[in-house]
Amino acid sequence: MRFFQSATALLAASGAALAAPLNKAKRTASAADIQTLQFLHMMEEFEATYYLEGLSAFSAADFSAAGWAIPDLVLENLLTFATDQSNHIQFWGSVLESVGSQPISTCAFHFEPVLTDVATWLQFGREMEYIGMGALMSALTMLDSPEMLLDVTNIVTVEARHQTLFNIFNGAEAVTQSYDAALTPSQLLAMAGQFITGCEIFPMDLPMVPQVTHLFAGMPAGLALNWTWGNATTQTVNADAFWCQWTSGTATDAVVQPITQCVSPAINGYVFAWITNSSTPLTTDITTQNVNNVVAGPAIAFVDSQKDILSELAVTGTADVNDINTISSAQAAALMGSSNGTMTTASGTVVA
Repeated sequence: MRFFQSATALLAASGAALAAPLNKAKRTASAADIQTLQFLHMMEEFEATYYLEGLSAFSAADFSAAGWAIPDLVLENLLTFATDQSNHIQFWGSVLESVGSQPISTCAFHFEPVLTDVATWLQFGREMEYIGMGALMSALTMLDSPEMLLDVTNIVTVEARHQTLFNIFNGAEAVTQSYDAALTPSQLLAMAGQFITGCEIFPMDLPMVPQVTHLFAGMPAGLALNWTWGNATTQTVNADAFWCQWTSGTATDAVVQPITQCVSPAINGYVFAWITNSSTPLTTDITTQNVNNVVAGPAIAFVDSQKDILSELAVTGTADVNDINTISSAQAAALMGSSNGTMTTASGTVVA
């Protein structure tokens, strides 16, 4: 009950935030800046609605029944995340006001497909937060204003912390990869689009990339997948004309597979699935990516091949804790890969 009441109060606060944006000095902005700001504002509303609908739908008892040993550990953090999103809505609204513009008011968000149970809702949170983080990363390639670029960096780090905790709450490794991969607004909406209606007048006039089937659960590596997009499936299309590709933060080029042999890759953490009409690997650089080869996608999935102590504790309340082996000074030097071949450690200077 406490979380339902908190979520309801937050929903009211979120509405008030839209009505009374923060006071900011007048700014100048290009057309690209304004469109990007409206996109960011919309995506913050997308995230906030996810939290408000879920926190109103599920109680601590629901989390307990679904297997989470310490429900309040999860719920208290999610309520904080919801507050963050409400603050971000207010902030981007104030920036739009400062440049003489306003948010798009016609969008509506519907999360019924992921409100079926706690596990599905919480798993989708990993996707939802990456979409939100991805919107901010894509904005870095679109904004002209240095001040607005700084605004984005001040928020994207918070979204990344949200996404890390969602990994933990889903029993996965907290930080799975050394890099994240940006997506374009069109690609982000290919994942989020089924939950958004009423944005037909969206000013960026984004071409909608066909969606592929959502996955609302983590999966192991090597799982055979039959993707669906439009009226096509991986098993019914011409096997010589389409490919399945996977991008992630582990490499600059995609893993490419024949369309009839599409399996989840041996990559721990998030992966993006694409259907392409070429076997040429997609690059993760959205400024040079050959989007003309993309037939559908991306869809985000999570290959949870590794776990850590923190995620075990968060879900089950216990963990199989063994001695964690630290590394030697020589191993530390090798990991650092210093350009001069040396590094200073607690035990002295080691020559690699």
